[in-house]
Amino acid sequence: MPRSLSCILCGAGIDASTSAPAWNDWKRKFQALYICRKEWNAARISGIGMRQNLQDLIPLDELSRTYDVSDSIVDQSWIAVELLEGYYGTLMPRQNTLEANPWFLGFPLHTCCWDILSANGRYESQAAIQALFDVCASQPVQSGALNWNHDYGGFFRYQVDIKNLFPGEEPELSERRIQNSSYESDPAQIPELRRLASNGGDGLSNTRQDFGQKPKSHTPNPSDPFQLLPSDLLVEILVWLPSNDVVSLQLASREFANAELPNVFWRSRFWPGRELSHIFETDQWATVGRCKSLFTEIKALRALPSMLNRERVWALASRINDLVQTRLEAQVCYGSPCSSILEPYATYAGQLWRTAELQVRYSSFFSDDAFRKGSIAMYGKMMELECPISRIQVSSVRLSGQTYISGFRITQENGDETQLGYHHPQQEVDATWDDTLKPPGPLVGFDAALDSRGVRGIRFLSAQAMSCWIGDHESLIQTKVTCENSNSDSTQLIQGIKGGFDALKLVYLSIRGPKEGIEQPTTPRKEACNRIISNDGSMLWYPLLPDPRLLLPSVANRNTRIYPHLPNSLCLFGGTDGEFLPYLAGISVWVNDRSDLHCGYFSMSAIVFHFSKPVDGTNSMLLGQIPQSRIEDAQRHKFTLDSMNGERINGIDATYAGYGNMIVAITFYTNYGRTIEIHPRSRTYLGTFLRNKTFSKQLRPKEGTIVGFYSVLKRDTWLQTLGIACSTSNDSGTRDMNKQNMIVRALQAVSFRLNRY
Repeated sequence: MPRSLSCILCGAGIDASTSAPAWNDWKRKFQALYICRKEWNAARISGIGMRQNLQDLIPLDELSRTYDVSDSIVDQSWIAVELLEGYYGTLMPRQNTLEANPWFLGFPLHTCCWDILSANGRYESQAAIQALFDVCASQPVQSGALNWNHDYGGFFRYQVDIKNLFPGEEPELSERRIQNSSYESDPAQIPELRRLASNGGDGLSNTRQDFGQKPKSHTPNPSDPFQLLPSDLLVEILVWLPSNDVVSLQLASREFANAELPNVFWRSRFWPGRELSHIFETDQWATVGRCKSLFTEIKALRALPSMLNRERVWALASRINDLVQTRLEAQVCYGSPCSSILEPYATYAGQLWRTAELQVRYSSFFSDDAFRKGSIAMYGKMMELECPISRIQVSSVRLSGQTYISGFRITQENGDETQLGYHHPQQEVDATWDDTLKPPGPLVGFDAALDSRGVRGIRFLSAQAMSCWIGDHESLIQTKVTCENSNSDSTQLIQGIKGGFDALKLVYLSIRGPKEGIEQPTTPRKEACNRIISNDGSMLWYPLLPDPRLLLPSVANRNTRIYPHLPNSLCLFGGTDGEFLPYLAGISVWVNDRSDLHCGYFSMSAIVFHFSKPVDGTNSMLLGQIPQSRIEDAQRHKFTLDSMNGERINGIDATYAGYGNMIVAITFYTNYGRTIEIHPRSRTYLGTFLRNKTFSKQLRPKEGTIVGFYSVLKRDTWLQTLGIACSTSNDSGTRDMNKQNMIVRALQAVSFRLNRY
């Protein structure tokens, strides 16, 4: 039984040669967009292929004989091809597979879908076919289909409802829906359209809906702003409007209501982007004088399953062709090559690089892992900075309504201009520092906003200031990357920039300081910066980066080993400067405790901070997720704090299970000498079930006041990698409270002495 394969355009299955019924024959006929592994830049479209139990075959053409590919040839006229495998990291056939070791890899699509895609775009040139292949290779493969960041017009289910995804998680395709019969209908061959073309548009439907029916007469409106326009200009306006807007305009203006709609208006309803653009056959029909009747008849056919599927597939083709056009606009990826998928023999980028990334697939010549999630670094490019920078320009692209960074153009003070990545002149903006193009001092780092598909936004950090954001950054994961010198209180200057790119955009960005053996210029680190956690890109944050004045002791970034793409969430219950601490009345810890069962467990799901009065518009703050009421063994442990009189949390101990991230016990300490322990109900759980395989971390800040906790943010799970945030500012609330207490004690002393006399 062949494995499941889906058409890269419509999402429907590619059926095996013997399994498709006659009425569903269109799903059996497929072609492949493919390459030979040694010729990535020579993509081509195959003839009609066939599926067998253990391999997929396409016709052998003369271009396939450039190399000795005898291992892939079957029956002298067919070649075996890997379809939707996602293995791009090696230029040699994979070993130890059940099928013949194929030299060819590609993407399948139904023959009828290729016709629709070609009608929507134009694939006469080799450049367009290559661009289509590159764009396909930039999408992860899930459940036998390409994940284009959509659900194929409702055809596929997601593994998790998009509304329940946390930052850093991407929707993964699960399975096809089968309740809609339109998905099974041939989107290209529609008999009703053929009859309509052959009979001249006479009477496919008994009742015609005249779109051009005049609205009811209106009393002349002297204030109608369109009454002075000539009729031909009125028609020109209507031609460029969608039909819904035309009806609204006719109802609002008598001048438009009385305007005659010529054949060119009805023809415009079939233009690209209009409501009937998916009826591409009209380009071959004799439509002179018939466009109005064709419009009416085709509107009457829209409920047919095949027409619904045509409209769906056409919309999907438009999205793919938009990506292909973006690729064609910038085919060159600038920069000095470093070792990557498409340039495996390029120079290896040594030295210590600090990187901002989320879910990037680093395939190499020796890699055999499939591309299943996130993004893929097809190209690796570098640039060297030898002089101070005078100007930074950033290119971006819009993909599926979202902005992604695509490249950089950097001008140095000596006049040299260097590019990295893809250049889009129409979407290029300058990095600015308070309306100034030149950075106020040398570059030392950057902040990046990320999602699973790439870098969405960026701002640059000079020695004195931060630039404005470029691209998207709100409600996205953010990270800070600098060339910090861990051995001194200084930051190295950026002298190398490296980027990873797929076919369209930047997927990771790295920086480094001077090379080894070269004198390393540094700049003093600003007083306000995170001096305990290194800003090397390993710490991801949502929704905002922590205030640079905070100190962030952590548990050595334990989450990066298991959940490298998930961000940390910071709960500042005390405020950045400790201004909320006097009002912290108590803390609740939610746990799921089944430690007394034979195969039990204990996890901590949420910490809630309660206030004696609203702070920042709320009575409480939450870190994590409170268990739903239906979950058994969910318990709440609550304790109070005498914050009004100066009691503060001054340390915590967190105990983790083995080498993982699950917290199995926690102890709070206060400056009043109190100790609050929260542990499993069964005291033998840690020693018996976990067999003492635990790891404890003490978080006792040597300076500053604890004003917040942070933990990795993940859906439907427990708190992990607990850390603390400390403020070095004087606790203003405590200071004021201490002053009040001193005054009260002084008045009490005076009153006592007066009473003695």
